[in-house]
Amino acid sequence: ASDSDIFVGMMNAVVDDSQVTGVLTSKESIFGGKYVFVVMADEDLSAIDWNSRDHQTRKVLTQKSDLLFSSNEKTRNWSLGKNPYKEGAEKFIAEFKTLKPCIHGSDAHGFNFIAHPCAKRGDATHNCENNPNNCELRFCWIKADPTFEGLRQLTYEPEDRVYIGETNPTSIKSNYTIKSVKISESTIDSELTIKETEFDLNSSLVSVTGGKGGGKTAFVDLIASCYKDRCHTKDKNSFVGRIADSSPNIEITLTFGDGSIFSKKVTENKFFENSEIVYIAQGELETYIGDNSDLDNYINRLIFESPLINNTVKSFEFNQIQASIDLDKKSLESKNTLISKLEGGTDEAAIQAVSIEKKQLEADKKDIIARISDSAKKQTGANNLIAQQSQLAISKLKEQKDSLLNIQEYIGETVLFIENDIVAFNLKVGFINGFLVKLGKDVKVDLITYPTLENLKTLNTQIQAQLNQVVQCIEKSQKEIDNLASGVKDHAKLLDKQKDIDQALAKTEKKEDNLKKNQDLLVVELTNRNNLFKQLLKNTLLLKQKYEEIIALFSENKDVVLSDLSFGVKINYNQSEFLDGVEDVLDQRRKGAKASDAALIFADLFTAVNNFVGGDETKIEPLFSEISKIEKENKDKIRNSQAISKTDFYNLLYKSYFNVVPLVKYKKTQLHKLSLGQKATVLIKIYLAQGDKPIII
Repeated sequence: ASDSDIFVGMMNAVVDDSQVTGVLTSKESIFGGKYVFVVMADEDLSAIDWNSRDHQTRKVLTQKSDLLFSSNEKTRNWSLGKNPYKEGAEKFIAEFKTLKPCIHGSDAHGFNFIAHPCAKRGDATHNCENNPNNCELRFCWIKADPTFEGLRQLTYEPEDRVYIGETNPTSIKSNYTIKSVKISESTIDSELTIKETEFDLNSSLVSVTGGKGGGKTAFVDLIASCYKDRCHTKDKNSFVGRIADSSPNIEITLTFGDGSIFSKKVTENKFFENSEIVYIAQGELETYIGDNSDLDNYINRLIFESPLINNTVKSFEFNQIQASIDLDKKSLESKNTLISKLEGGTDEAAIQAVSIEKKQLEADKKDIIARISDSAKKQTGANNLIAQQSQLAISKLKEQKDSLLNIQEYIGETVLFIENDIVAFNLKVGFINGFLVKLGKDVKVDLITYPTLENLKTLNTQIQAQLNQVVQCIEKSQKEIDNLASGVKDHAKLLDKQKDIDQALAKTEKKEDNLKKNQDLLVVELTNRNNLFKQLLKNTLLLKQKYEEIIALFSENKDVVLSDLSFGVKINYNQSEFLDGVEDVLDQRRKGAKASDAALIFADLFTAVNNFVGGDETKIEPLFSEISKIEKENKDKIRNSQAISKTDFYNLLYKSYFNVVPLVKYKKTQLHKLSLGQKATVLIKIYLAQGDKPIII
């Protein structure tokens, strides 16, 4: 049968698109902003030869289009200038005028297919009604108001505002995302009144716009006051801070995603504690992104808290190296203290003092022996024997007293050790055993017990009693000697003095021996300190190397919001901290220079530092040599102050002023060269990539 006239006519009707578009564009005052041009694109447009004559008309239509009707994944990518379009977005725009968002409907030819856009609908092997679980649904998700203007928004963000797939692409937000804000009516003073205001907020970006004085700062500051104290902030721009003294009767009510509600009076000292926000007030922005801010710390957290890095072997190895560096720093301080002490006890003054002391005691001994000999000649044998016995008795009592004092000292130290150190040890053992149980280890560390502590305390009491008796006996013996005949008494005192000199001489010889041992120990400790410092520098380079590996891993799959940020690693040297230390520890006037000239005086050091921070291990030795040279040249320049010691001098030189920090570029520009606004953009991107905490700026 022949087709009807109307069917034949419709099959052959041709619309001149240029006439349609000509009318629309020529009457801008009537149609401007009131239409979108959509082209059907059921097939894979990426497979079409757009330079062929057959497709010239379709190419013209595609160029004119604002959107495409298509759920084909290749067509969607192609229309965004992505693979399979080989030449990139800029070339696509040059060829087709704009990037094209793809939208899609149910394409339903029956009621049962409404809101059921299955991609397998034309597949003879698939039946949506019989096998609904095998359907490949391609819903069209649009992020915009359900209005014509909302549809037009797709043309400005063709990739971000539309998605075709089975599930909503919007990430699940926290239950504590703010859903709505209500601010009560209030009169602050005769010039300022707040009208009752209530807003519903979407869970993504919310922009508050308006002219100066329109209440933008007030609005966000009132919200922030529900989370933190804004009444007593140092921020002079804080709206809440400015009106707090007026005791305003403003109530703020927040409704969250889970339906829970939090309310407070603006000056009320209570805050929402179930969640936190990031609030960057206008007057506090510099503290977040200025030269002395913690921006490096934010970037560090972003990288190491990322699922790509957290709990990885590389992260563990980085932390191990950092722990080694921290231990090296503490060990260096201990070494510097020990070296300073050893030098003070083995310098020329100490050597000379021991030598003089020994010579004087030897001379005293020689003199006392001669005097004892002369005294003995004047006494009878019986009197000499009495004097010797008296001296021997008092000498034994003195030795007993010294022994008792030593025992008492050691008992006291032992009791303190048991009561403090063993308790601390057992506490740590308890933690160790707890973790062993968690790990399922069939092993246990034994506690240390000392059940007879009271016996030690009792012994100490007994020693004290015996010591009192000995002191009394010494006093009694001394009186007995004083009661002897004059010659015998003097002879006994000379013998007692000889005994004291012998003991003092023995102690001096021990000092001399210890001094020689300490001189040898000083040489060893200086070598150990120097090697430790070099190891610290080497570990710093290892930390940089490990951080570079982490950055490479992080950058491979970083969040899309960070796409225009590039990350690297550098070693920072805190030159100002070093120069501040120089000013505190060294007297530059004794070097013939002003404190302000310190940067020039240590120019060679800073050159060696700059060579080292490049990451070359061979630059460690030149840097160390420069520090050693500074030590030799400035040992006599230490400030003459009780508050400054040689230990401070060594801690100034043999200290790490290095930090391994992330290097960030925004659109290929280093962070320190960015404007304040660009730095703020970097900060926002970092916060967005870190999680789903609300950000208020």
